[in-house]
Amino acid sequence: MRNNQNEILTLLLSASLLIAIIQMLIKSPAALKAGLFKEALEHISIAQEGETKKR
Repeated sequence: MRNNQNEILTLLLSASLLIAIIQMLIKSPAALKAGLFKEALEHISIAQEGETKKR
């Protein structure tokens, strides 16, 4: 029972953080959004390169 409560609390915290991040992005200027998007694409690219090297 305790484990289920911890999982629920973790999910609620994750959802709350996600909502806060989305609200921040909505309020942020376009330049910041573009920078965050570019950074996310770079991380995805690096992760894909790592997966390719493993194969």
